[in-house]
Amino acid sequence: MGVSILNRRSIRRAALVPLVLSFFLLSAAWAVGQSAGEPGVRITRTISTAFVLPESQFKVTLHLETDRDLNGVGIEETLPLGWRIHPLDNAGAAFKRAQGQWVFKRKIRASEGIEIVYEVTVPKADQLRAGPLPVCLPVSGTLQSKVPALQIPVTGDSELQVVSDLPVMSAITHLVPADRSRPQDAIDLRLGQRISRTQFARAIELWESDTPVPGTGGETLTLPDLERIFAHYETCTPVDALLPLTYEPGLKAVRTITTFLPNDTLLLPRGCLDPGPDARRFLVTVEITAEHDAYGVGVREWLPTGWRVIRVERGEFSYRGSHTEWFYPRRLAAGESIKLVYQVEAAPAPPASPDCRDGCCGEDMQLVGTVSSALGCGEYAVTGEDTVHLWQCLPVI
Repeated sequence: MGVSILNRRSIRRAALVPLVLSFFLLSAAWAVGQSAGEPGVRITRTISTAFVLPESQFKVTLHLETDRDLNGVGIEETLPLGWRIHPLDNAGAAFKRAQGQWVFKRKIRASEGIEIVYEVTVPKADQLRAGPLPVCLPVSGTLQSKVPALQIPVTGDSELQVVSDLPVMSAITHLVPADRSRPQDAIDLRLGQRISRTQFARAIELWESDTPVPGTGGETLTLPDLERIFAHYETCTPVDALLPLTYEPGLKAVRTITTFLPNDTLLLPRGCLDPGPDARRFLVTVEITAEHDAYGVGVREWLPTGWRVIRVERGEFSYRGSHTEWFYPRRLAAGESIKLVYQVEAAPAPPASPDCRDGCCGEDMQLVGTVSSALGCGEYAVTGEDTVHLWQCLPVI
């Protein structure tokens, strides 16, 4: 009889083991849910910019998705001290400004999408209480629900860099081009991170004219900047995200030179004898092809000192005269060819150390160029004809 009682007690203890283990496992799962998020319930923060200026405004969107009904929902956002929240869309929640909280008195049903939108005003630089600029500051938040009981962090964008001047890409994506109602370009950090058609068109104008980009402290756009801007615009990629991976475009550019005189010869004035400007002008044609799609094509030519481009057959190319650069603001499809045509006039002064032959002095002058694309791995040299023969007179043959 005693043995039976002991066996019964052992059986009861053995039966309690899985119950105790289940309790601890459920407790651990609940703790993980509190710290890492509740499966099926997700709240994501999207901030309109990664960089902000003192006294500027930016926009924040909170997007809630749930696969179950939630009761007694509260959302709290924690921003740096002194930053002011201005709610735009509370999605039916009551907003408590002092705490930065949104409280829902109604049930949020499963599969119901909730979006809360608010603006934030950044304090003056001397009121940031964060040290000298630039400085990176965090933004955090939590969502709580009474039924079911859960607490999860807000995921997504979670930090901002306060700067004195914006990076070029951030300035372009938040650029408000001048129009009839606004005589000057402006910056609005409440705009999104994708570049619009009007912003890209204005970027080309700023690049062509060497005009500083607003909000950047006087920075002007370079050809690589413009290539990146177009790639983000054409692929609809936010400026704070990586551009998509593509095949190396395999660009090929071949130059052809055509002169008024034979044998690629230019003739300079000599004393009172001046053969005229046509004798020192030549036409350049650069034919560009791509093995794979190229998203925008940049071309740069280096000319001898004092030489200048006097005519450009633009076609669809944009031209920056100060740097002898061109940009093709289109997608160049694989196997497609485009032509860049321009005319150059050589300086009338003779070379510093001419080569004299048969009583005539001159020198061979070279052109150097590159072609590139934002989604490529580098620049490609322009090949083909690259030399003109510069003379003060022509030898009699």
